[in-house]
Amino acid sequence: MNYKKKFINAGLLTAMVSLLIAGSAFAKTTTSIQATIESHIKVIKDGQELTLRNEQGKKVEPVMIEGSVYVPLRAISETVGWEVDWDNSVKSITLTEPDSGIDPNQPLNPVEPPVRPISLVDFPGTIDSKLLLSTVQSDLQIGTVSFAQGGILKGKSARTTIDFGGESFDTLNLFMGVKKTAPTSVKNSPTNVNEPVEVRFLEIDGKKEISFFTTNIRPTDGVKKFTVDLKGKKKIRIAITSDLTDTQLILGDPMFD
Repeated sequence: MNYKKKFINAGLLTAMVSLLIAGSAFAKTTTSIQATIESHIKVIKDGQELTLRNEQGKKVEPVMIEGSVYVPLRAISETVGWEVDWDNSVKSITLTEPDSGIDPNQPLNPVEPPVRPISLVDFPGTIDSKLLLSTVQSDLQIGTVSFAQGGILKGKSARTTIDFGGESFDTLNLFMGVKKTAPTSVKNSPTNVNEPVEVRFLEIDGKKEISFFTTNIRPTDGVKKFTVDLKGKKKIRIAITSDLTDTQLILGDPMFD
């Protein structure tokens, strides 16, 4: 091997350890032992090899005593943020852990109440009367699919406003589908009934409307699941545009998270 390996006596070892702590202290008693300086031994922290130095900045190396590796206390402690203090008068070493800023009287992992998604019918903010809220499955049925709760927006060009009232939500998860009925004069024109309905979600900022989500839904699409990003929004508006007056937008099982 090419590494250094030197034998040292107990007096020299004691002097070295003392130098690493304070630089000038000696033990009151010594015991004759054999130790070697093992310069090939690496000390690694968080994937990085450490260079061990004493208080004067001089590089020091691990030693081997009776099969055990010893490393300088000050150099190791300071790499993890601990303070090392040597009291020469009483020959003692004091290790001080840095203040973590954590109140020891508080539990380390405070238990927070689980966040429960809020349904549209339990929404704590304000929803205008243009959106009919319902828990009747027959009201919220599209084809063979029905929902436990939700809302219905009716009209050719209908809009409803939802004000969060100080609440904060990240997303709105819901199913959407449309139902259209053509008047008698155009019932023989199936293209009218199957034309898509535009659905837009708009953020209300003062007097401005900013569209942030748009989709088109045909009656033949059935129901589709959507996730709408609500982060940072305080008030939103849902608007539909259709070619027929008798149009319904069904919001199935909407849940605010």
